[in-house]
Amino acid sequence: QDIQSKIIDLNPGELAERRTFAELLEAANWSDKASDAWKEFAEINRKIGKSKEAARSIEKAIQQRDNWETRVEAAQARFDSREPRKALGHLQTIYKDFQREPKVLALLATGIQRVHHEDKAMLLWLETAKWYDDPVLKAAALQEAQVCGATDEQLGDDFEGVLYHANAMQIRLHEQDWCIAQSKVEVRFIVKTKLLLKFGRYEDALNTIRAAEGLEKRPAIFALLIESMVALGQIEEAIELLSIFKTKEDHIMEHIQMRLLGLGVHEEDSAELIDNDLLDDDLEDFDQDDLGDLDDSVDSADMLEQAVLLKSSGDLDGAMDLLNDILEQDPTNMNAIQKLSVWATELPSDGLTNDFDVVESGAKSTPVFSESSVPTDPFATSNPFAAPVSNPFTSDMVSTTVVEATSDGASTLFAQVIQQHRIAYQHQLVGLFDESANLLEQEVGLSAAILLAQQLIAQEKYRQAVGVIQDALDTNDSGDSVMILGLWELARAYSLQQRVRSTLRTLDEIQDLDGSFKSTEIQLWREALNLLD
Repeated sequence: QDIQSKIIDLNPGELAERRTFAELLEAANWSDKASDAWKEFAEINRKIGKSKEAARSIEKAIQQRDNWETRVEAAQARFDSREPRKALGHLQTIYKDFQREPKVLALLATGIQRVHHEDKAMLLWLETAKWYDDPVLKAAALQEAQVCGATDEQLGDDFEGVLYHANAMQIRLHEQDWCIAQSKVEVRFIVKTKLLLKFGRYEDALNTIRAAEGLEKRPAIFALLIESMVALGQIEEAIELLSIFKTKEDHIMEHIQMRLLGLGVHEEDSAELIDNDLLDDDLEDFDQDDLGDLDDSVDSADMLEQAVLLKSSGDLDGAMDLLNDILEQDPTNMNAIQKLSVWATELPSDGLTNDFDVVESGAKSTPVFSESSVPTDPFATSNPFAAPVSNPFTSDMVSTTVVEATSDGASTLFAQVIQQHRIAYQHQLVGLFDESANLLEQEVGLSAAILLAQQLIAQEKYRQAVGVIQDALDTNDSGDSVMILGLWELARAYSLQQRVRSTLRTLDEIQDLDGSFKSTEIQLWREALNLLD
């Protein structure tokens, strides 16, 4: 035995040597040690997927030391090897002595269900649920009974309550659909904290999310803060924060209440902590600016007031830049969204500016721009909510592009498209892409397809964007001006797929319709496509 033990230490991956060791202990009548050795051998086989070998090893352990726990392990092993009748053989020997042991009842119900005696399995599942204290296991047993045909009367009046309690025990706020970044500011905190939580580095996760000072009221940041605290055992502090959190989103508040219940706050107490009527009253006391000011470091109300003053003084571009700054920090600020959508329609085609200034130097104009002036997608249709950006590669090109940007009327036309689908575009602005897509898909026409295609391109769903635009172009009756915008988005989608021929063909169509439309950018685009050959 000593020699064999050393062999195993030298060759831990040799299963045959472990079997030999168990057999040696068995031959020497060391029953307890032999039983443990066979169990260890079974566990290794289970981990590497040899379920039948694991089951046989557990049964050898039973021969050395028979007790109900080992019989349960043997039954589970036979279920894993898809041999329910053999599993039932183990369970039937201990059922009479352990009729109130929920684990035995659950396995017995599983076996009877697998041999297609659902009526008997249903009764066993109902009996199992009575003896489970854990709400998650109790709910699972009742759901299995329901699968086997249990009626609402048999499941009991508290069935829905049990399911709710089970969900409360299992819910994690940071795993919910609403726990996503709503702005670039949030991204680095959310992604890093989720990753640290996933790998069990709870203290690092808490330190990371606490560094997001001023953003604690944002749902995604708050959810990660709570779950990081819970993971570190700071339950009381988490409950205190949960009890004072408020938002108008009903589904978020429902998850908050469930999380409180899962943390041990009694259901009635959690309802008192989050009183919906009181919450509604409190929220009514806030004006819209207060609700939008989620970042304590920025006073959005002051910024809105400043934007209004800039607009009244004639500086529309500066006012819209301020609105964009507000939405960067708080995408849900409806005041900023409404002003942005209304003021966009007032942009004149000759009032658009670039992200760089042209400074006169003698008789020749020269561009002055910073590194941030260079766009990531220089051919995106001009956005009326931000100044369009041309391609500042040469001074001659700049001066030409400035003329084109102010003469082709594309931005004004696009502003009119947005005005037609204002609500959908507002959803896009705050990241509600699915809702925006649903609204646009209900519309028939090329203008709706243009907005939808832009959204799909931004989400890197190029193939879908191509399909949307092509379908709309086939039935287009909006006139050549809107058709050019549609072809422009189609060319962008093709180009980002690196489909050179399709892109060139679409650019040809654009120039056939209007040879002066963004001619300099199209020429630059054609040259860029040569890089893909």
